[in-house]
Amino acid sequence: MTILFCAAHPDDGVLGAGGTIAKLAKEGKKVVVVVFSYGEGSDPLKDPQIITMQRIKEAKRAFDILGIRDTIFLSLSDSKFVDEIKEPSTAKKFDDIFAKYNPEQIYVHSIDDPHSAHSSVSAFVRDYVNKLQKKPDLFEFLVTVPVKFAYRERPRFYIDISETITVKKRALEMFKSQALIPLYVVFGRISNWLSGFKSKTHYAEVFYKVD
Repeated sequence: MTILFCAAHPDDGVLGAGGTIAKLAKEGKKVVVVVFSYGEGSDPLKDPQIITMQRIKEAKRAFDILGIRDTIFLSLSDSKFVDEIKEPSTAKKFDDIFAKYNPEQIYVHSIDDPHSAHSSVSAFVRDYVNKLQKKPDLFEFLVTVPVKFAYRERPRFYIDISETITVKKRALEMFKSQALIPLYVVFGRISNWLSGFKSKTHYAEVFYKVD
């Protein structure tokens, strides 16, 4: 089975689904991560090219810790993300990825994520899957934030990450260029603990099935 994780920025997939990614890789599943943008606009005081190189290195180290060997960067501009994701060239790149890996499952940002790049990736993947004759299973994940922006009525399920929560933390710590990562590590662990409590495990990540 091949599973595709689609994220707007290098650290998003680790924040929202790092424990699950590590668990699937540990189980021998073929996991491929697609990162749409380097997130070079994360620090306006630094040279975007320097940030890009930092984030590529950080992402490769993080996903290596999670057990992932296939990480693909689509190189969308952070400042023009919402426009560039609609360009035919982006769809062509995704076509090539899909043709190569033919995933049976896709994980992507939640459609109601308040971050415009995150919701744009979700909409892009949803539209792409809807056009397919043979559709892979589609699931959405949340990127941990200190505030709960939306109340989700949709059916949810939990994946037990008790055995990979430490690996997730180590992977997140690779993103040293991101000043808020230590805060996200704390909130993420609390969120994973609450999800674990709700699902009667120690730690868990929550996902939503897209019909």
